[in-house]
Amino acid sequence: VIAWPESSQGVQEYLTTVDGVAFYKVRATGTMTNANVMNACATAGMGYLCNDSGFGPCTNFWYPGCVRFGSRDTSCWTHQALSIALCGEREPWSCEVLDKTFVYNTQGNGGAYGMDYEAGYFIFDGTAYNNKFALCAVMKSANGITP
Repeated sequence: VIAWPESSQGVQEYLTTVDGVAFYKVRATGTMTNANVMNACATAGMGYLCNDSGFGPCTNFWYPGCVRFGSRDTSCWTHQALSIALCGEREPWSCEVLDKTFVYNTQGNGGAYGMDYEAGYFIFDGTAYNNKFALCAVMKSANGITP
């Protein structure tokens, strides 16, 4: 197990804004479980995200408590919506900035759901990964970010 220096824990990187929601990747500490993703986002003062956006019909892999975002022009899948916005790619595993980023997984055994850029696939169970990144979000207001 790799232990990150305490100064890197909770480090935030702004990614983009989609439909009035600002997205960040936040360094998480420990195994990439749903609980760890939720905790990393809460510690950073942000909300956590699900596989789906929670907008309109995009609720199959969404959980009450996840940040809801989107419009009819936005992909249902959180990683895909961000990949399109950040990299112009529909396949999120082709967008390097999303490598080892995880969201709340509504399926499975409590492991978070993520992306692996090097391997080129989804990570359906984050319990085999440690000290990676949680995708977190906050709503933006006209005057800046809403806490």
